[in-house]
Amino acid sequence: MKKPREIFDRDAEWAALSRFARSPGTHGQLGLVYGRRRQGKSWLLERVAERARGRYWEAIEGTARQQLDHLARALSGWKKLPAAPVFATWAEALDALWKASPRLLVLDEFQYLLDSSPELPSLLQARVSRRTGPRVILCGSALGAMRSLLAADAPLRGRASLELVVRPFDYRIAARYWRLGSDLSRALRLHALLGGTPAYLDFTGGRTPAEYPRLDDWIADVLLDPAGALFREGRILTDERTLVDRGLYHGILAAVAGGATRRGQIASVVGRPDNTMAHALGSLVDLGLLERLADPLHGRRSCFRLAEPLLRTYETLIAPNERALERRGARRLWRALVPVLSSQIFGPHFEHLAREWVQGHASEASLGGTPKAVGPSTVSDPAAQKERELDVVATEGSRVIAIGEAKWSGSALGRGVLAELERKRSLLGPRASTARLLLFGSSGFERGLAALARGRDDVVLVDLRRLYLGD
Repeated sequence: MKKPREIFDRDAEWAALSRFARSPGTHGQLGLVYGRRRQGKSWLLERVAERARGRYWEAIEGTARQQLDHLARALSGWKKLPAAPVFATWAEALDALWKASPRLLVLDEFQYLLDSSPELPSLLQARVSRRTGPRVILCGSALGAMRSLLAADAPLRGRASLELVVRPFDYRIAARYWRLGSDLSRALRLHALLGGTPAYLDFTGGRTPAEYPRLDDWIADVLLDPAGALFREGRILTDERTLVDRGLYHGILAAVAGGATRRGQIASVVGRPDNTMAHALGSLVDLGLLERLADPLHGRRSCFRLAEPLLRTYETLIAPNERALERRGARRLWRALVPVLSSQIFGPHFEHLAREWVQGHASEASLGGTPKAVGPSTVSDPAAQKERELDVVATEGSRVIAIGEAKWSGSALGRGVLAELERKRSLLGPRASTARLLLFGSSGFERGLAALARGRDDVVLVDLRRLYLGD
């Protein structure tokens, strides 16, 4: 099926859905599509259903009776019935859908149906196993609920031939989506604030960053506008019914946004014992609000980062200043907000994108190998009696193939940063003796450092152009 022109990117997702919808065979098949809200899942699936001559239905929140009636009205419209049927049970409703014989059936917001009718997976299991019937796609935004459909003891386990996670655009695609490919500094800062969620472009009300002379003006007038749709979106992201102890979960998110990235640090900030944090942290990871980063050098260590950049923006920039922003406006508070933008939003995000570049865009020639694990880490410095941070570590088995430093700075990086990174490589010992030294500079590099790098195979300089366009 040819992808409609109005769908931006999503080539891999469209190809996977097309294969599923048009795959040969006479027996029914099951597919799962899920991801966080605002990623365009419904838009994508509606277009797929149209092209495949299938049916798309979006469930509503409510009781089982209300949901069955809503489906009945949709079915009567599809079949042009004089009146909507009345289904007593979901078994009756599914039988009617199977008799209607659409080639593809999409049931969107499936988690709403699970809330009121937990028997649905078992009913579907019996039907998707038949040799005849539609190919069925179940879609939802509740990550935990959707993943549980394929759990080891779940009725639908082993029935799905498609499990597609629709993720935000990566930073390179997001720059093109916002039409900022020629202004990479602005593209990076915008991604640090909003991430790659497609719907946020619509949330601007047509006031896009490209139309402002400075990104600072757009941040003040649009992102920090109390009447704007983006202002409280960070709060909506955490509106998960499964989060029972909301005070604890919001405290954890605020702690991570403020720079507490390890479990012990987070526990200290929220005032809970370290050994009681595993469940809460795991729940936030499962919901896609936190991301757990494994330490490539220390197998049992990990740290956490906010998975949604807008959530970090909300926790660090908006929530602490919400009343002041409502009363006085962002332009009058701007001088106080700038340090937060630089140290708590742009800086940490630049480090994250450095790891993204190593993991997904850097060539084998640049890294001196193919990384199997990439993440932040630390190295012990006995002379200084301290642990030194490493923004980027890439390993290939037991060998460290590259380490890196990412500096969000208003000035070009000089040789001092390279000397510091060389010192850290020496502290790692023989396993890192041939490791490449990666320097990421948001404002580029001094001439002396650039000249030195040209004469050394082990030094790799990554400016914004290379970060976005090179390998």
